[in-house]
This record gives sequence, structure tokens and C-alpha cells, in this order.
Amino acid sequence: MNKKIIVSCTGLAILLGVGGLFLWTELRSPTEQSTSFSTNEPTITSSSKEQRDARLDDPQVLIASLEEQKKLVEQAESASVTRQEIIRVSEQFIRGFYSISSNETEKQLAELYPLMTETAQQSIAPFYLSPDDDRLITRAILGQETYLLDESSTDTATTLVLAKIDLRIDGNDQYLNNYIVKVHLQSSEDGWLVERIEEAIPTNEVPEVFFEAIGE
Repeated sequence: MNKKIIVSCTGLAILLGVGGLFLWTELRSPTEQSTSFSTNEPTITSSSKEQRDARLDDPQVLIASLEEQKKLVEQAESASVTRQEIIRVSEQFIRGFYSISSNETEKQLAELYPLMTETAQQSIAPFYLSPDDDRLITRAILGQETYLLDESSTDTATTLVLAKIDLRIDGNDQYLNNYIVKVHLQSSEDGWLVERIEEAIPTNEVPEVFFEAIGE
């Protein structure tokens, strides 16, 4: 009887031991997995940060970045030089064109040909009261303000010029006129050239204040 009790107790103890071990294993397994994921996250993050730092410290990456910045600066400087050249050609042409006298028209106009396209050379000429007028008509530009209107194209450009012109007839009668001139330019192998002009003497619709500071 005592032997049976001892055997039963021993079996029960073994059964409880196996069951406890199984339960401990099941309970322990998720914890280990959670711990595993928990310990792996910092490793991944650290690796990504090291890769980013490595890219930033890579001389080739830095050189490529510097070259890109240099390219952008050069493009901005080139655009600025282009704008300056367009305005320079426009102003030089206007200054010469509105200083032509009727007794030297062909000579003075020919001096402007290097600033003009072939089309402009054949179509642009000073306006006088009459081709048969034998009076001496002289013009002198007192000042101008030039504005770049359009630079969206690499081949063409347009400037708007506000100019104050002194016109004299036979050296006596004097007329002061405000001019609005739109200058159309064309890019060529020789640089920017005047293609055509549109000129107008504004009426009262254009305030005088726009011309007050010109020539001062």
C-alpha cells in the first residue's frame, strides 16, 4: 500500500514537473521573441545612420554637390551677363539713332550697322517731315531709361526705352519730345543685334512724370 502511494506521488510529481516545464517554455518563448525584436531595432537604426553619415562624408558626393552649386552660380552669372549685353546694345543703338542729322543720315546710320541685323539695316531709318525737305534737322538724345521686357527666349529679346529727344530745325526751332521705343533684338553669332523698332510720341495718356528724371 505504501509502495503504491509512493509510486503515485512520484508519478504525480513527474507529471507536474513536465507540465510546469511545458508551461514555462510556452510563456518564455514570446518574451524571448519580443526581446529579440527589441534588441534588433537599435542595430538597424544605427546601421542606417552610419550609412547616411558615410554618404555625407563621401568625397565623391561632396564634389558632385559642389559642382552642382557651381553650375547654378555660373548659369545665374551667364543670365546676368546676357541681360547686361541686351541692355547695352539697345542703349547704344538708341543713343546713335536719335543723334542722326538729316545732312549726314547715310553716314551716321552706317555707323550703327554693326548693331543691326541685315533686316534692320534695310528697314530702319530716321523719320523726317518730307524726303524733299532741304532744312537741316538735327536730333540729340538728352537721356534714356531702358527696361528689359522679355528674356524668356534664348534667341530674341525686347527692351522698352523711355527717351527724351531734342529736335531742332535749321538750328533755331527747338522741339522737346518724349519717345517710347520698343526695341526688338535678335541673338546671332556676332552677339545681340537690333532687328526692328517701334517708336511713338506719347500723348497725355502717358504721364509726364515718367520722363521727368530722364537726362538729369
